[in-house]
Amino acid sequence: RLDYETKKAYAFKVEASNAHLDPRFLHLGPFKDTATVKVNVLDVDEPPVFNRPSYSMDVYEDTSIGTVIGAVTAQDLDAGASEVRYSIDWKRDLDSYFDIDPVEGTISTSEVLDRERIARHNITVVATKVTNPMLYSKVPITVHVLDVNEFPPELATPHETYVCENAKPGQ
Repeated sequence: RLDYETKKAYAFKVEASNAHLDPRFLHLGPFKDTATVKVNVLDVDEPPVFNRPSYSMDVYEDTSIGTVIGAVTAQDLDAGASEVRYSIDWKRDLDSYFDIDPVEGTISTSEVLDRERIARHNITVVATKVTNPMLYSKVPITVHVLDVNEFPPELATPHETYVCENAKPGQ
């Protein structure tokens, strides 16, 4: 595979010879020649590349709005790399529980999470080249909402317990 960012040019020699010689022309010398071929690879503008094929993040359901829960990273691997901007693909993700910083790629909560309602959120983040917004990449992110014991158990009927001050442990 040719890749401009890896190697910009190739050079190789080609030798051609005539394998079917007419005996009448043998005295004219060797019927072969060599040439150097140079191939210059052109740069093609490519979309940004995420450093992982997918991301998984965990967040407790009692996390405050605006808390950063993780980050994504994408790079433009082209020569003369362009900056990358991040966004959430709202066309595919109907819930708006999360925001993303367009420059840093940090993901934060934008609404109160409730594990009993939604235990897992699947969102898609888009990385777009600043110099060519038509070039973009997408990555899936799974956000697991971790449970917090909001309702500790209570006794149905109150009980009073007495302990003597001289009682030994286990009595």
